Order: sequence, then structure tokens, then C-alpha cells
Amino acid sequence: MIKPIIGMITKFGKTRAWLVFSICASLSTNIVNAGGMAQRIAAGTNYTIAIKPDNSVWAWGGGPLKNYSNAFPKEIGTGYIAISAGGEYPFGIKSDNSLWAFNNILNPVQIGTGYMTISAGSGRSIINHNVAIKSDGSLWAWGDNLSGELGDGTTTSTATPKQIGEGYIAIAARDNDTSDLITIGGRSFWPGHTIALKSDHSLWAWGSNKYGQFGDGTTSDSLVPKQIGTGYIAIAAGNNHTLALKSNGSLWSWGENGFGQLGDGTNTASLVPKEIGSGYIAIAAGNHHSIALKSDGSLMSWGSNFHGELGNGATFANSRPAQIGTDYVEIAAGDYHNIAIKSDGSLWAWGKNESGQLGDGTKTNSLIPKQISTGYSVIPTTPTSYSDLWWNPNESGWGMSITQHNSMIFAALYTYDQVGQPAWYVMSSCPVSVNNCTGDIYKVSGGTSPTVPWNGAGKVVSSAGTGTLKFADLNNGTFSYILNGISGSKAITRQLFGPVTTTPSVVDYTDLWWNPNESGWGIALSQQYSMIFAAWYTYDATGKAIWYVASSCPVVGSGCTGDLYQVTGGTPVTSMWDDSNKIVTKVGSVTFAFTDASNGTMTYSVNGVEGNRVITRQGF
Repeated sequence: MIKPIIGMITKFGKTRAWLVFSICASLSTNIVNAGGMAQRIAAGTNYTIAIKPDNSVWAWGGGPLKNYSNAFPKEIGTGYIAISAGGEYPFGIKSDNSLWAFNNILNPVQIGTGYMTISAGSGRSIINHNVAIKSDGSLWAWGDNLSGELGDGTTTSTATPKQIGEGYIAIAARDNDTSDLITIGGRSFWPGHTIALKSDHSLWAWGSNKYGQFGDGTTSDSLVPKQIGTGYIAIAAGNNHTLALKSNGSLWSWGENGFGQLGDGTNTASLVPKEIGSGYIAIAAGNHHSIALKSDGSLMSWGSNFHGELGNGATFANSRPAQIGTDYVEIAAGDYHNIAIKSDGSLWAWGKNESGQLGDGTKTNSLIPKQISTGYSVIPTTPTSYSDLWWNPNESGWGMSITQHNSMIFAALYTYDQVGQPAWYVMSSCPVSVNNCTGDIYKVSGGTSPTVPWNGAGKVVSSAGTGTLKFADLNNGTFSYILNGISGSKAITRQLFGPVTTTPSVVDYTDLWWNPNESGWGIALSQQYSMIFAAWYTYDATGKAIWYVASSCPVVGSGCTGDLYQVTGGTPVTSMWDDSNKIVTKVGSVTFAFTDASNGTMTYSVNGVEGNRVITRQGF
């Protein structure tokens, strides 16, 4: 992808670095630590489970550990890449995507294959329900269903996974274990509900809705998935409350609020989503409390605090988010205790500890985060370079993809022309000095459409101005420009879209990719965990520069497949943003198949025309 630009710009004496704008932040995904979802750390009712970098699984506490109960972390298995802690027992996903249930902690039972993530309900001493997503986006559910929490249109429980729907990327299951105990036919159960996200960022809910945990403005239950809203990127399910993040980092909550768990400063329940803050990147929900991470690593908590679950040194509830620490990168909430990992890999825990679930060797509650161990840094959430998707969170529809190799940045800007049609520019050489870089901006035209054989004979590279990237930190910066004689600047933020709850890929394909024999077009791949966002800059039939995006391309094995979109109706980056006429249109699909870390094939369908191209990772 880079070479096409480099090839185009060589005559100007420029080398390396490109900037590709990642457009359509509203199409990307970021599913983070969503209350019991499969991840690398998980907190159950009164136990804890975690995965170390060598993929060994460690557990401590009581509950499902029973005779294996202990107050220190103890190894219980190897080869795992994701976990979920429910009330009955934990689940784990191995590197081959097989799903296992630890109903006997030392002898896990395989349930199936092809799974990407799982969320186990949290009912205590009751058969809870479980939901899981396979790598193809299909949703599967099993367990208790007396409240319709499986979403299959019935109230019939099932002991084996049953397919419910398709197109899902995140789920959060919860079984209410503190109130509303119901007995039917001599059997007791607590109502359960499920919250889920689809790849288009639509939010869905089903099961029990007595406290408005759906967020649909009612208290009516549903036996099938019911769409609640759009634009969400992360979810967490508490006992009877729900948390969710939108792509701009805003935090929303709804449902029960007797302990201030919604974080809006009141104890009044809400039947609809209510915004309570901004700048968040991760969320987790306990029974009646909530915790969340901000982009600067600060840890926030609010809600009930009987056992010190807020970690603020007290035992009184708090109805607004309050900071309790810094430098955290991953979080998980149990019923009344929490665990978290800091950037140095240290593991911390706080809250209720009657069963040894904190892992500090005691059964004494801790009112503040307490370091338990080290060596739990598995997937770094703090980037080591500026390579990624960048955008302005208030102007969803245009973007920037930055690729950094050592001290050189290559950038491509995806924006629009004066009539709202897609247009892109590149900054092919932007040498980094301290925290900023400046480079010339170029416009390219005259290439050929991907639906016909490549011909670069008419390709024209022209100077369009200059640009400066200045970074306040690894996640925030400013893009200043003189473009076509117009000067201005835009705040840009690293766009989080990759679900940390899914299986991490062995190879990171983030980079510039192109066909070495067709200099003039390219692909910017940004990968976060096991999700790829692809920005494709190419040309239409008249040689005008246009772009497409595959905003959700989940990595399975050595490749990924995703829908391909084109966006029109936006405004140029040089004008005041207005997306009132913005239209997102699905134009086809794309599949990336990699033979190794540096070579692969892109197969695509664009407006009914199929094609394929060899692509190579571009070094610069």
C-alpha cells in the first residue's frame, strides 16, 4: 500500500511514510471488557480467573472452584486465549478456537469449536445462561431460558448451544442473583437478560427487562433480540443495569439505580440510555456498581460499596464516577469485587474477599486496589507508535490512517471534495521529531479502477500543500494543514475499534499494503487485537481518487472477510464539518488471505464486479 504512494512520489525526491484517513468511525468497533465477556481476566461471583502471557490459566477464590478453593492464584490449565467467569463455572477458549467449560475445574469439557468470545451469566447456585459468538459472527446460546434470555423465542431451556442470529461482535449475559427469585415446578431461578452488539453497532437486548435494563423505554420482557439503538461500540451488563460506550468515548447507562450504579448523580432508575461522561475506553459492571477506564489510564468507579468494591477506601455508595487510580489497561468486575491490570503487567484486586477471590492469601476485604501479582500483561493496550486509525470524534465520516516505521510516518487522508464525493491525499514523508512531524501533501489522479486491469500511464501526482501532525500523547493529537491554499487544523484521536474480548491474532497486519506491480493505489490495514479496519484508496472509472472501507474484518486464522463500504455526502476537511447529507453505502465485500506476515491476496467484489490482487507489506 505504501509503495504505490512512494512510487508516485519518487520524482519529488520523497520517500516513505503515508497517512491514510480512517473514515467512518461510526462503522468501526471497540468491544471492551463488557461485564463477564470472554477476555484475559474475569471476575465471577466469588472467584477470579486470569490468563498469563504463556496462555496458562490461573484461578483463585471459592464458588465453582469448590474443593479447589484457594486464596492464591493457582494454575488450572494451559493453551487458553480468552475466558469468562459466570456464577456456575468459568469458560475458556483455546488458541484453536475450541470452547471449554470448567464445570470440573481440573477437567474442563469441550463444548464446541470456532468460537471467538463468550459471556457466562452470573446466577449464584442456579443454572445460568450463556451466550457465545463464533468467528463467523453467528450467535449461540444455552442454559436457563425461563425469562427468554436465550433469545430463541421460547422459554425452553437447552443444555447445548443453539444458534440465535448472525452478525454479532459482542455479548454480555447476566442472571439476576440478588432479587426476584422465582420458583416454577419446584425449581428456583433468577430472571436473566442478554445485551449484544452487531457489526453495524446496533444494540440488541432480550430476556428480563423488569428494571429497564434494555434501555428501550419500557419494562417489557422480550423472548427475541430487540433493537435498542445504534452507534455503540462496547457493552457491560450489571445485575439490572447496563453500561455502553459510543465511538466518541461517551459513556451511557440505564436501568436500575438504587445505589447510584448509573453514575448520573441520582438514585433514580432510567428506562432509556443516559449520557454520564466522555473519554472512556473500557467498562465493566458488577451487581450494583460500575467501573470504567479513561483513555489516559485513569480508573473510575461508582455505585454500591458495601464491601469496598469502589476501591476508594470507604464503604459508602457513590452516584458519580470518581477516580481511584491511574495507569490501568484492563478491568473486570465480579459481583462485589474487581480485578485490573496496570501497564507494567501487575495485577490488582479490591472489594469483597470472603472466599479468597482477591488472591492475596487472606479472606479480608480490601477497600483499595491491592497488588496481587505480576506478569499479567498479555495484550498491550498502550501503543508503541502512532500507527493506527485517527479521526475527529465530533466529525464521524472522514479520517486518517497513520503508519509509522521507526522515525518515519506515512499518512493518507480520507475526506471529500467540494461536492461531497470521496477524495484522498497522502503525506508520503513525515519524519518524526520528538512528538511531531511535518511533510508535503500530495494529490494523485489518473489511476484505473480496481474493476479493470491496472494502467498507471495516466497517473498524475501533484502537490496539494503541507501538513503537520503534533501528538499530545499516544492517543491524542492535532493535524494542521495548508491544503489547496486553505489553512486549518483538526483535533484527532486514535480510534479504538478492536474488541479486546476476542482472540488476539498471532500476526499483526497493521501496515501499508499494495500490489508491487501497480504503483498508485494501496490498502491501509489497521489491526487491533483480532479485528482489522481496512481503508482502500483507489480510483473510479474516470481516474478520480476515491476510497472504500471495510470497517469490521474479524481475523480468523490467517485472514479476514468484511463488508466493503463507500461514503459520500461529507464535507472537505478544509470546511466546517456537516454530515447531514452523509450516506454510507455497502458496495461489496473484501477478503484478505495472508500467506505469511508480509504477503497475501485481496479478493473483492465492488458493485457486482469481482477481482483480486496480490498485496505485499510495504517497508519504508
